[in-house]
Amino acid sequence: MGKVHEIKGVNYIRGEAAIRLGNHEVRVLVSGNELRGDYVILASGAWNSIITRGTGLRVPLLPYKCQAAAFMGRGISNVIVYDYVLDIYMRPLGSVIDNALSRLGLSIIVAGDGNSRITEPGREAGVDREFISEIRGKVRSRVGEVLLVGSRFGYCEVTPDMRPLVGTLGLDSLLLIGGFNGYGAEVGPALASAVVDYVLSGSWPDYARPYLIDRFGNDWPSTWDISVEAHELCV
Repeated sequence: MGKVHEIKGVNYIRGEAAIRLGNHEVRVLVSGNELRGDYVILASGAWNSIITRGTGLRVPLLPYKCQAAAFMGRGISNVIVYDYVLDIYMRPLGSVIDNALSRLGLSIIVAGDGNSRITEPGREAGVDREFISEIRGKVRSRVGEVLLVGSRFGYCEVTPDMRPLVGTLGLDSLLLIGGFNGYGAEVGPALASAVVDYVLSGSWPDYARPYLIDRFGNDWPSTWDISVEAHELCV
């Protein structure tokens, strides 16, 4: 068994995970060590579809490479912006450095434009030059002259209808939550609470039903276009 770590009362083990199904139960393998529990909750983000692949189960999730860049400028509004004309989002960096720069009339914003590349985690590295050129032009057209100060990339995942999903997968004891498309802060807390409700009561709260994986049945394509994000809240 690998070393058990703890953070804020939660125990975890570092390692590469896999799921195996058999005899109506779920087994979790972490770096070769087998773990069992009453429920297994798969919440691996862009790695969800990769982990489930070994079980023979299909999931309506598509991983992709997402990118963002940080720009510094003057007179930039300290608000979150979704511009569906330019196809761009901007948000404040919100760091200690940004607070210090504000005294000089400067701000740092993080921007992206939905420029995504359908690929699995680990297959590509680095931020695309084409992305940097495109996003710089869009930011300047909205706020004026800015200076590129950094860029990053990661991996997200989407569903065919661009909305998150939650539900059971194959067995009642195997739960899946994902498809947040990089916006887990909007619906994520409510769906995480719905998972807790299911574990404790065996049923889903009404507000979670529009997000259940059952809405797709078994009919979805092997790939699909990444469309406009479904920005919404569960209250």
